[in-house]
Amino acid sequence: MEIAIFRSRKEQPVSVVRRYISALNTGDPENLEGLLAEDCRLVDSTGGWLEGRDNALSALRVFFRSETDFRIDAETIVLRGDEVLVRGRAEARDPRLAKDTLWRVRVEAGKVAFWQSYGAADLPLARMLLPQKVGISFDPDAAAATSGP
Repeated sequence: MEIAIFRSRKEQPVSVVRRYISALNTGDPENLEGLLAEDCRLVDSTGGWLEGRDNALSALRVFFRSETDFRIDAETIVLRGDEVLVRGRAEARDPRLAKDTLWRVRVEAGKVAFWQSYGAADLPLARMLLPQKVGISFDPDAAAATSGP
């Protein structure tokens, strides 16, 4: 059993990201609700983003209905400054999703506040899932610049 007082500050964000990936792999967005910050931002590999937990959960419901085999196999998870970097593979029926991918995550107050996918920018996932709520930037780093500290 891990005692919170001895937990390193560096381990906590990585632990949150691991729980988030495990919840994603269940295919049930309700498992993600408690792990997402209310004002979270999810950014796809084309620079499109969704802001807010309610929008993220709505998009994930649509996504999991159409992509029932999606899962993330994280090979490496490391903390760099205030961000968690994940390298791994997304597994899915849709070959445009099944690929080696990098993710950048920011955890605030024990919740995922920012999640960005990096990979071949060929699938505007945010625009496909919730087009009426998406923000768009052709520079993925610009999406991060407008969110958080």
